[in-house]
Amino acid sequence: LFAICPHSSRFCSGVTMPKKARGGHKDNAPGTTTGDLSVWLKQNGVRWDGLQIEESTGSLRGTCVRTLHSRKKEDLLAVIPKKTVLSVRTCSCSEAIEDMMAEGLEPSAALNFAVAYERSLGSASKWHGYLSSLEPFEPVPMMWDNHELVWLAGTGLDEQAKRRKKEFLAEHAEILRALKIMKKRDLNVDATAYLRATTLTSSRAFFVDEWHGEALVPFADLLNHKCALIPEDVEVEGLSDEEEEDEEEEEEDGDDEDGEEEEDDEDEQEEGEDENENEDEEEEDEELDMEGVDDPDGVLGALLERLQNVVSALNETENENHAMQDEIKQLLADQEEQEELRDELGEQLRQRGELVSKIAEQTLADNESSTDIMERMARLRAESEREKAAFKMEMSRLDSDLAKLMDDKDTPVGTAEDMDSR
Repeated sequence: LFAICPHSSRFCSGVTMPKKARGGHKDNAPGTTTGDLSVWLKQNGVRWDGLQIEESTGSLRGTCVRTLHSRKKEDLLAVIPKKTVLSVRTCSCSEAIEDMMAEGLEPSAALNFAVAYERSLGSASKWHGYLSSLEPFEPVPMMWDNHELVWLAGTGLDEQAKRRKKEFLAEHAEILRALKIMKKRDLNVDATAYLRATTLTSSRAFFVDEWHGEALVPFADLLNHKCALIPEDVEVEGLSDEEEEDEEEEEEDGDDEDGEEEEDDEDEQEEGEDENENEDEEEEDEELDMEGVDDPDGVLGALLERLQNVVSALNETENENHAMQDEIKQLLADQEEQEELRDELGEQLRQRGELVSKIAEQTLADNESSTDIMERMARLRAESEREKAAFKMEMSRLDSDLAKLMDDKDTPVGTAEDMDSR
């Protein structure tokens, strides 16, 4: 069980995001309500006291947990059975994941795949009620389009976002190759689903224990566990893993640069987003100030118009690039499907070849058996002819003896000695 306890009388929830991130993508909305999530949590044994799950309002985003009254350090806020956590051990494809991890797949990539696969199952997944309450993805820069990343130019976050996306796509390709070798293509998830899953695991996963490793923990991830709004004296910890959780908190604060480079990157990203929001507001103010600038020759207006045309052309080029990328992806998918069909056809031809070989062997055996029968029939026929000839000879001899007897019948009877000789 997880026990969630506050370390001060204050308890807050919700994450403040920059305006840019909140705008994000229009299709990035949860599929269930907070009521549905509460029902799922209770059905799976999660208990909480003095807390309320609700939709965030104002500057906050997503679903959050609010305390209904002041809490003490020793108060128990929630109890979460470990059977409800979504990890590489509990997911529906755990067997395949364990095989891939034995071959060197990183645990983080394994968790990304587990979450993506469970989401692909829809209502058939044990965690459907929980996963459908989450946004499809977190609007981190990695998920931004190139024309959106322009706002991060000069911060280094744009290049970092592109690099991380490339690394995650390489992970996804490695998983697909492993599944193909294992002949488990039914577990396949597409690249978009995998990328979306990485944004959830990187922002929500907890270290549960040595057996589960990093995992998604329903209800616990509604709390402020990786946010600057959490006071320094507040922690989220497990009953049996206090030391591990303390180490994780230290890593999240930046003490372990090697182990938590990803989270440091996310902190830098949020700071960059805040700066960009301020820059956006400053640029808007500058645009308003330019309205009072004299432009009798219309030079500035012409320059602005040309700039807008360039931006429009760039956007059109970007759209064309996206369309071309989609076509390339479709071609690769068709090629892979053709390879699968070719493999299946080759297997069918091989099976037919084996069947033909068996039929040929059986036919040869039947021919040999027929040859033996013909030879036996020939021998029997020859014996029959010999017996028939012998029978004819015997009949001729009997006919001859019978003729002699008939001749002797007409001969006068002689002496007794003649009779004896006869």
